[in-house]
Amino acid sequence: PLFATLVGCRKNGEGVLGVIFIPALDELAYAAVGQGAWYEQSGRGRVPAHVSTQTSLSDSLLCSSDFRDFRRRPSTLDSEMAGKKVRDDIEDACRIVRTWGDGYGYLLVA
Repeated sequence: PLFATLVGCRKNGEGVLGVIFIPALDELAYAAVGQGAWYEQSGRGRVPAHVSTQTSLSDSLLCSSDFRDFRRRPSTLDSEMAGKKVRDDIEDACRIVRTWGDGYGYLLVA
């Protein structure tokens, strides 16, 4: 089974530490204020985590745990149908679209 342990720590209301560990894949991502962000996988050592340099949706991966969430945001969209259209447009523009549990998606973003 694919599951993740996610830990976040706050100090004085500010996020200061975050950890994602997925035992089945032996993958770990973590970051702390002033210490950078890191990714580890068994046998490969530690490497800096970084934001993708990809700028084109047509070459991007879209991850979501629940695409219906686009329809649940009436405060930012005029209607449920507007939310569906936004979702459909983004899906159509991306190269790969995947859904899975939040933990793995967060690791991919890290």
